[in-house]
Amino acid sequence: MLDVKKNKLIWAQVLFMAGLAPFFIFPSLDRTWILLVVGGWFVFKWKVSGRFLKRTVVDWAMFVLLLQIFISTLGAEDCVLSVPKVTGVLYGILVFYALVEFLNSKKRIKMGLVVFLVGGILLSLVGILGMESLEKKTNSAKLDFVLSLNEKIPKINFSLPRAEEGISPNAVGGTLVLVIPLFFALMIYYRRHKREEKSWALFFWSSLVFFLLEIFILFLTASRGSWMALTVALAFMVWIYFLIPKKKAVWIGPLLGGVAVLLVLGYMALIRTENIGAAADELEGKYKGRQQAWSVGMRVAKENPLTGLGMNNVRMEEGIGYDRAHVHNQMLNIAAELGIPGLMAFLAVLSGVGFMVWRVWWQSRDSWMRAVVLGLAGGQLAHFIWGMGDTITLGGKPGIVFWVSVGLIAGVYDLSFRA
Repeated sequence: MLDVKKNKLIWAQVLFMAGLAPFFIFPSLDRTWILLVVGGWFVFKWKVSGRFLKRTVVDWAMFVLLLQIFISTLGAEDCVLSVPKVTGVLYGILVFYALVEFLNSKKRIKMGLVVFLVGGILLSLVGILGMESLEKKTNSAKLDFVLSLNEKIPKINFSLPRAEEGISPNAVGGTLVLVIPLFFALMIYYRRHKREEKSWALFFWSSLVFFLLEIFILFLTASRGSWMALTVALAFMVWIYFLIPKKKAVWIGPLLGGVAVLLVLGYMALIRTENIGAAADELEGKYKGRQQAWSVGMRVAKENPLTGLGMNNVRMEEGIGYDRAHVHNQMLNIAAELGIPGLMAFLAVLSGVGFMVWRVWWQSRDSWMRAVVLGLAGGQLAHFIWGMGDTITLGGKPGIVFWVSVGLIAGVYDLSFRA
């Protein structure tokens, strides 16, 4: 009876979080009453189950992150500007904890993965159809072939708040790299375990088809940072999958070196041969623009080391501008907005994720769970590398994919060692 009651409560929480999505992803000041509803839910949950949340490896890191967000918002010059990002982070963390409670069986892990992968496909389609024109972000020095392909895709103006002119291709790329490695990991798993898995062909070919579809969409974004990040992450996954078990880790150097050479050659092949000089100038100009943004991030973090400037307030700094929105480096942007304590808390979350992945990969006896966690970890690695030169700001709308990925990793870890 208690198990049935607990199960109903878990399902109610999942449905409740799904119902909250419009309020938190598209927030406004006249909807702040929803926070009282959320508080009321957790009071009710505590009365029924005796706890607010299920314990995880990253609880303290999450607590410090939320505390620092509260502190930075109080000290922000324009706290109203912070509201969309604050609600975005809060919703992401709520979804994370809802997932950890829901994913209490292998069947539910599979359900969660289906939602994650299908959601990733839908987001990629929305992203490519609603993407802003690449003509604004390109010139003759960049990928003319990609541009010509992109122009053939019909475009839809979704009129999303703060993306009225279209969705940023870099944001689409940064989101896709979280999802694509999981398709890759499942594809390898079902190919290698075809004797144990009765329906291996269905899962293998569907994983392959969607992997190629997502790769094609990523290609159309012309986001070279996401291309490089994904390539390195996939190379790392191949190394883990095939070389470490055979004690051939010495090949990691040549492997990554070869990947770097292929990236350079591939880029040169895609641009027109007579335009290599212009392409180099364009890349140099992009790097200088990044340097300017990074210097703003470092200056703001230095001037506000304990509290930060407040979420979403960095975009008002000279050298960034409202439309540019961030400092083009995930870690620097968090330090500038939330101060050094906020950055340390976020890094602690990532460290907790790394610990969970490491333990599942090396200690779990379930090869399917190991493949899943490696795919999710590959996405996190690619997203982290991409974040060295670009940013989906903490609390940004696409950031929900990051929190769902973290929730899935925590769910696999919890089921593997605490069930």
